[in-house]
Amino acid sequence: MHMTNLSLPSSASETAVYGRGLKITDDMLEKWREQFINNDTEFQKFLLEQTFSNPIFEHCCLRIIYQKSFAKTFLKWAEKCNMEIDDQWFEIISKLMANDCEQDWNHTDNNQTVIIRQTTALLSQGNTGLSIWPSAIYLANYLMKNGYLLRNKQILELGSGVGILGLSLLKYIIDIRTFVFSDYSDHVLNLLRQNLSINFPQLDCCANNEWTIRSENDHTKVQIEELDWNQYDKLTTDLYDLIIASDVIYDPSIIESLIKTLKKLLINNSSCIVFMANVIRNESTYALFRQKLEESTEQAFVIERIIDNNNDDMTKHSVEILKIHSQKDIITQQF
Repeated sequence: MHMTNLSLPSSASETAVYGRGLKITDDMLEKWREQFINNDTEFQKFLLEQTFSNPIFEHCCLRIIYQKSFAKTFLKWAEKCNMEIDDQWFEIISKLMANDCEQDWNHTDNNQTVIIRQTTALLSQGNTGLSIWPSAIYLANYLMKNGYLLRNKQILELGSGVGILGLSLLKYIIDIRTFVFSDYSDHVLNLLRQNLSINFPQLDCCANNEWTIRSENDHTKVQIEELDWNQYDKLTTDLYDLIIASDVIYDPSIIESLIKTLKKLLINNSSCIVFMANVIRNESTYALFRQKLEESTEQAFVIERIIDNNNDDMTKHSVEILKIHSQKDIITQQF
């Protein structure tokens, strides 16, 4: 069945639209949603029952490209509506796209080109790290404009994903002392190793997931580590000068573990600074993160919002960059 631009009356049912392979619009979704008086949970359940989970279509040859378009259109609209999205949508799109893989060329404001392999399965195998999320680009551009923050520093990236943030910095700043990528999933870490090799083909490989990037007058040690925030108590006492993270606030269940991980790392080194960038996709989830972060610091840390007056796109795309650092006089308190 082919997707078409024909339209049905605005009163057309969800089943009729989906079954005929017709393009859905934001207006259609709004109309369907009105029937549930903004009960988004029931609305999503009903929409799924009428479309992807409808036994009518079990043996129907709806094209995969149409099913992808339908699901992605819904997800984009739901994000704009600050809707808590049912996990079943992510399961559906993961199944549709799990075998897809693509290669992107990402350009930063400093004319750096980073080649990235990523999977288009948005949450394939439960991982958000298998795709590029936009805050990584914004944070990379901000840090490259302020290169003094990176030079001769030991840097840890939390939730590195496919590596766009760290790889951009390593290509632009040649005198980073140590850069440690970290994530918790084997699938993500394997893809990250591939991206490191693609972008630095002359890399000197050492044992234990360590590499060396050599320049004319200097070299940078690079590591890729497995790090589960739920095991923050097992973190090493390595001292990092800078901790960076992008698009790590997407699930309320990981907020507490992330904050405890940040606190442990900051307490290890009172001069350490954290830069974190996030797209505010769901206001309630992000508000919960800010609330828990401020409550947990107990005035031990300073939390600043970074304003980049030269980047209007950050505001347009709801990106916020935070800088977190310690109040040195009381940093030794325990938690």
